[in-house]
Amino acid sequence: MIVATADARSLAAQAVARILDDGVTLDAALQSALAAAPRELVPPVRSLAFGAVRGFYRHEAILGRLLSQPTKSLDTVIRALLSIALFELEDARTPQYAVVDAAVKTAKSSEAARAGGLVNAVLRRYLRERHSLEAQIASNPAVRHACPQWLAERFRADWPGRWTQLLAAGDAQAPLWLRVNRRLTAAADYLQALRDAGIGARLERRVPEALVLEIPRDVGDLPGFAEGLVSVQDLGAQCAAFPLGLEPGLRVLDACAAPGGKTALMAEREPALAQLTAVDLDPGRLARVRDNLRRGGLEAQVLAGDAGAPDS
Repeated sequence: MIVATADARSLAAQAVARILDDGVTLDAALQSALAAAPRELVPPVRSLAFGAVRGFYRHEAILGRLLSQPTKSLDTVIRALLSIALFELEDARTPQYAVVDAAVKTAKSSEAARAGGLVNAVLRRYLRERHSLEAQIASNPAVRHACPQWLAERFRADWPGRWTQLLAAGDAQAPLWLRVNRRLTAAADYLQALRDAGIGARLERRVPEALVLEIPRDVGDLPGFAEGLVSVQDLGAQCAAFPLGLEPGLRVLDACAAPGGKTALMAEREPALAQLTAVDLDPGRLARVRDNLRRGGLEAQVLAGDAGAPDS
């Protein structure tokens, strides 16, 4: 259980607000919000921000029924703070009174200080009317599972028999999958290192070097992460290198490569490639590629450019 402080809620609200105001990615917003934050605040800020963003469309629908004014007319920090509070109340691991009290205190300490009363009223009304509100939104699978309506319609058109299952999966917190660097350690040995550190995990027998944590946690807590023993990579992405038929002497291009997980995976699995080139349109994101390669002691050519327009 992560206990969030008022500072964590404030930083998370700033990150979510920046997404609303500037259209940046959550990763970019968090990087800015956490730039000067103490290390102990990183996990709760990330947890709150990810929860608010994952449930954003559902939260907006709920707020639309609770507010007497358009949701978009609110100060974006207050709008973000309400979404964070709704995520916490849905999650149910923090007492309801504590969520409301902390959200009001955070609102009062923000630039929109007079919104504290509004935050208090909205959240207490939500708790009173929660069951009826949930019944109202349950009739619309897109809203219930916090999915944009246009995307839900695409799912329904392409997978008419499974579209609601896909929406539910997208609304769930993803597990934290890790890829063990086979050049530095064995998966079974790293699993034991995790257990020795009191971190629960299990191996995925179908995918070599893959394991999943029982409870997601900050990568700084993982033994050997800074030394490149392990990297964060979803299970599906870890499968990408296996059908490629990597052999010594091949030249391989990873287009749209950031943050570099697949580039590092290919470098790990076949160190005798003639050339491995990672290309991404965003020069800023290539720093992540270089960092992932550096941690693992791996090499690849890293280039900024548009793989869709190689002559430009």
